[in-house]
Amino acid sequence: MIVRKMASLARLELSDAEAELFEKQIDGVLEYVKLLEQVNVTGIEPLAHPHSDLIASTPLRDDQIVPSPTDSQGHPKTLVHAPEVFDGGFKVPPIL
Repeated sequence: MIVRKMASLARLELSDAEAELFEKQIDGVLEYVKLLEQVNVTGIEPLAHPHSDLIASTPLRDDQIVPSPTDSQGHPKTLVHAPEVFDGGFKVPPIL
């Protein structure tokens, strides 16, 4: 069941009822994708964004670097709830 695999990768625990519900929802999404694949798009230029003409003329703010809040030992507070920490960041399982 693909839902169980995705839940495992996301470290989520699902009840049987939730897994069944999500399986039906994913099936619905995939059916909709199949429907979209049937649309004739011959001669239509691909878009990166539906309003790309507006985005090019929209001024953007400069990025601002804001340090993460830290605990009394100087460690990022975001890591407090991390299952595992490695080299000052979240340790995640390998995916390949």
